[in-house]
Amino acid sequence: MARDHSMLEEVQLLYSHLFTDLGNMHPSIRTDLQRDLSRLRKAAISSGLPFFTITLPDSCKWFDYRLQLGLLTYGDRPPHFGAKSHTDERPRFLHGLFDGVFEPDGMLRLAPDISCIQSIRQILLLCKKLNMECEKRYTDESVAQFHEIERSLPGNRSETWDSDIPSWTHLTGHPIWGPAAEFNGQTCLFDTPDPLLQLDDEYNWEGLRRFSARVLSSFGQFDPFATKPKHGPGAVSDRERGFVKNDHKFWSERLESVFPYDWHANTSLSVPDYVTYEEHPSVMHAVPKTQKGPRLIAAEPIAHQWIQQGIRRWLEERCGTSFLSPCIDFRSQEKSKEMALQASLGGELATVDLSSASDRLSTRLVQYLFQVNRPLLDGLHASRTRALTSLNGETVLLRKFATQGSAVIFPVQSIVYTILAIWSVGIADECTSWKHLSKIRNQVRVFGDDIILPSHAYPVLRGLLETLLLKVNDTKTFSTGKFRESCGMDAYDGLDVTPAYFRSAYSRSPESLASVVECSNNFHKKGYWHTAEYLAKTVPESELARIPVALGLGAVGLYSFCGRKLDHLRSRFNDRLHRMESQIIDVTAKVPAIQGHGEGSLTQFFFEEPDPLLPYKSGEPAKPQLRKKLRWVASER
Repeated sequence: MARDHSMLEEVQLLYSHLFTDLGNMHPSIRTDLQRDLSRLRKAAISSGLPFFTITLPDSCKWFDYRLQLGLLTYGDRPPHFGAKSHTDERPRFLHGLFDGVFEPDGMLRLAPDISCIQSIRQILLLCKKLNMECEKRYTDESVAQFHEIERSLPGNRSETWDSDIPSWTHLTGHPIWGPAAEFNGQTCLFDTPDPLLQLDDEYNWEGLRRFSARVLSSFGQFDPFATKPKHGPGAVSDRERGFVKNDHKFWSERLESVFPYDWHANTSLSVPDYVTYEEHPSVMHAVPKTQKGPRLIAAEPIAHQWIQQGIRRWLEERCGTSFLSPCIDFRSQEKSKEMALQASLGGELATVDLSSASDRLSTRLVQYLFQVNRPLLDGLHASRTRALTSLNGETVLLRKFATQGSAVIFPVQSIVYTILAIWSVGIADECTSWKHLSKIRNQVRVFGDDIILPSHAYPVLRGLLETLLLKVNDTKTFSTGKFRESCGMDAYDGLDVTPAYFRSAYSRSPESLASVVECSNNFHKKGYWHTAEYLAKTVPESELARIPVALGLGAVGLYSFCGRKLDHLRSRFNDRLHRMESQIIDVTAKVPAIQGHGEGSLTQFFFEEPDPLLPYKSGEPAKPQLRKKLRWVASER
C-alpha cells in the first residue's frame, strides 16, 4: 500500500532509510550517524521542510568551497553544524563523516575518504530539487533581482536594437563602452561606465574583435531565406482563440523586413486575410526550480519563436563545422562531464559557472562579437522580442539580449562564452596568435553558461567577464583543489560524487509513477538500497507487482545489478507471435493535435517535410495526456 504522509513526514522517512544505508557503508560510525539523524528530526520540528530544501543545500555550498580551499576555519561554519570542541575544528553535525575528510585542526587529509565526501553531499543535497511550489516571497525576490539586473545593464546603442531598421556601425575599443578616449567625463549619464571597470587595453580589445570576427566568419554568411523555422513545445505570449501556432496570426514589420511572411510563414507565397501586423511583448512565467526560488522564463510571441528556432538550427549546424566545433556540442553534455572528471583528477582545468548568465548578456556585447556577420545581426534583431511583461504587470523595454525562453539565447551565449574563454587562455599564455588559439581551443568546453578551461586562465576570464558586466557564480566555480562541478557532474579526485535527488512523492498520477521509479533506480545505482526499496514501496502493491525488474521493456522498470526478474509478473504464451509474454504496467502518452486554418496546416506539412511512407496528421500538438496502461511484452530475448 502507498503511504499517505505529508511531505515533511515523507522526507523524514526517506532520511531514516538513507541513514540506514549510510550506516552500512560506514559501520564504524553507525552510532554517530544515528545521533545525526536525531538532530535532523529535531530540526524538522523547529524549522520544517525548508530546513531540508533550502538550509541543507546551502550548507553544501560551504562544504564544497572548503574542499576547494582544503581548510576548515574555526567558527566559519553553518550555525546548525555546531562546534565539536575547542580543539576540534570539525563540526558536531556529521562529525564522523567529516573525520574521514579533515584533520582535527581543520586541514584536508592527505588522502580524504571520498566515500565520506559523497555521503556528506548526499545528506545535504537529498531534497535540493524537490518539486514543489516555492513561497511567494522567494518568487518576489527573484522578480526583483531580475529587474535589478536589467537596470544595471547599459542602454542599447542608438539606432540599433530599439529601432525598427537598425543601423549597424563598426565597433572598436571596449565591447560595452567603446574606446576609452570617448569617456572623458562628458558622456551621457545613463551610458557612463562604472569607474572601476577597466577601459584600458589590458585584454587587447582590438585583438578580441579580430579574433571574434574570424571565428564568426568560419560560420559562413547567414542567409535568411535558407533557414528552416519550426515551432517549439513551450508556451507563447500571443495565442488567440481559434488560431494555432501554424496559422501565424500575427507578424511584425521588423520580421517582414528580413523574413517576409509569404516566404517564411506561408507556402502559397501570399499573406492570408486574417494576418495582422502587430508586435507583442513576451510574458514572464515562474517555473518551479527549487524551494529557494523559481526559474524565470519568458513566453515569446509565436512569430518570433518560429524564426528564432530557424536561426537556432542554423547556428547549431554551422557551429559543428566552425572553429568552435571542438568546444561546443549542443546535443550532449557528456564531453563536459568527462572533462569535469578529468579536471578533478589533475587540477589543470577549472569549471566555471555564471550567475544569471542570460540575464546579464547585453545587446552591446552580442553586437560587438557578431558584428562581422551583418545578415546574422539583422536576423537576431528582427526576431528579438524587445519588451517583456513581468509578473508584477510592469512592461519593460529590455536591455539584455534575450530572456530565457528565447530559442536563440542558448546557442548565442554558448558562442559568446566560448570566444571569451579561448581569448582568456590566449591572454594568460601571452600569445593570442591564431595558430596558438587554434591549438589550445581543445582545452575549452562550453555548454550554455558552464565553462571549462585551463585553471591558470581562470583569473583572466573572471576579470574579462566582470568588465563585460557578467558575473561568476563563486559557489559553483572551482579552480583549485580536487572538486569540480559542470553540467550535472560533481567530481572529486577523478570520481563521481554526484548525489541522487528526491524529486517528488508518489501521488497516483502517471507522472509520479515514472518519477518515483526513476528516483528509486538512481538511489539503487549509487548503493542506497534501503532508500531505493522504500521509494519503490511507496507505489501501491497493485502497480508495483506489475513493474518489471528490467529496463527497456517499457517506460517504467526497476534497475538491478543482478539482471532481469520477471517471474512476479503475469505471463502467457502468444500463439500468434509464438513467444512468451509478460504483462507490465506502462506509462503512455497521447498527444492530441489541434487543427487550425487550412493555410497553416499546409505550411506545417511543407516545413516539417514528413516521411511520405508514414502516416501524417497536421495540427498543433496539445499537452501530452499521460496514462497508465497494462500491456503485454516479450519476456524472452
